[in-house]
Amino acid sequence: MNDKDMLHARQYFNKIADICDIIDAKGWWNKPDNVNLTLRDILQNDIEDFIVYLSASDGTVSDDEIDAYKAITGLTDDNFHTKKKNTAPSHDFRNEPPFIFKVLSRAEINAIARGARFESSVLGNVMALYRVIGHTIMSADGNVSEHEKNDFDTVMQTIADYIEDHDTIAKNYSV
Repeated sequence: MNDKDMLHARQYFNKIADICDIIDAKGWWNKPDNVNLTLRDILQNDIEDFIVYLSASDGTVSDDEIDAYKAITGLTDDNFHTKKKNTAPSHDFRNEPPFIFKVLSRAEINAIARGARFESSVLGNVMALYRVIGHTIMSADGNVSEHEKNDFDTVMQTIADYIEDHDTIAKNYSV
């Protein structure tokens, strides 16, 4: 894995985080009063969970995977190990997309209801971010195991299915 891949993943993360900031500023996601997180925070947390999940998928976490984690998230090795301990290994990516997709799907429908138009699907862009980060993390140690690939494919299929359902709802939403 090279620094160029990690830089690309980090830049793409920043691009999507900026979109989250815009959605936050416009108030499109109906943030509950008792929630102190921004969409950027939710995105960051979900990406961290995804990275931890994929990097531990083959049963070992290499130094290269930890370096990729730090480069993409801007966090430290200690954060990685703390996150790994606090992330339930049974996180059900098979049946549930990361939370950011649920929040952004509601935000996108709210935005459409208020007359906003998007050049491309917000959720599609977030899915592309997950794909870039997934490939970066899996290839970080130079060895993509079949188990890592299967776990990655499962996550991506869960996300794709969720987006397909969302797009059907969003297209049928009358403005």
